[in-house]
Amino acid sequence: MNIGLAIKNFRIGLNFNQKEFAAVCSISQNSLSQIESGIKHPKEATLRKFCSVFMIPESLLYLLAIEAGDLHPSKRGSYDVLHSSISSIARQISKMERGNCARPITDGARVT
Repeated sequence: MNIGLAIKNFRIGLNFNQKEFAAVCSISQNSLSQIESGIKHPKEATLRKFCSVFMIPESLLYLLAIEAGDLHPSKRGSYDVLHSSISSIARQISKMERGNCARPITDGARVT
């Protein structure tokens, strides 16, 4: 499972650069870089903030973090098919939600 890579892929898919995303999430760009590269794991509050900005449930981010190597070899073919579809659907949901908001929502308040 690679939560950092899932965060990075989702961030890039939503056209955030590291600097923008880190600022919206109230963390340093260095911390985000370390999370995305797997050097450190995000705290629960930070993970909730990421998901709030992405406008997806945490469970979906964990699902996107699953890697083929995490699964039994007999399940990897299904994983290959499902993972790309789930990633695409998650990005579409997030983009639709973001399109309904002037700015990302974090902790129930609009970010300025």
